[in-house]
Amino acid sequence: MYTYFEVIAGSHGQMYYANLKCHNGYLVISSTSKFNCSIKLSDIIYVTQSDFLGTKVYSFNYQGAQLKFFENGLGIGEYLRNQFKDVLVKL
Repeated sequence: MYTYFEVIAGSHGQMYYANLKCHNGYLVISSTSKFNCSIKLSDIIYVTQSDFLGTKVYSFNYQGAQLKFFENGLGIGEYLRNQFKDVLVKL
C-alpha cells in the first residue's frame, strides 16, 4: 500500500511517499527517497489515530522519531487499522 508519511525528529520533519507492507511481524517501509526500514511490529507500543484536514493520521514513536502515516486512497486506513488493531488509540 502506498501512502504519504512524515518522520519528525526533534524540530525537523521530512515527508515521504512510500510503500508500506506488513510481513512476518515487521512493518516494511520502502521509499523512492532513500528512506527504507523494517520495524518490528512488537516494538510499537501504541499507535494514535487522529484527524488532519479530513483524513486519518496514524502515528507512533520509533527510535526517537515520530512517524505519521496519512490515509491516502482507498484501503490504506483499513489496512493500517487492521495491522495496528491491538495497539491503536483513537484521539
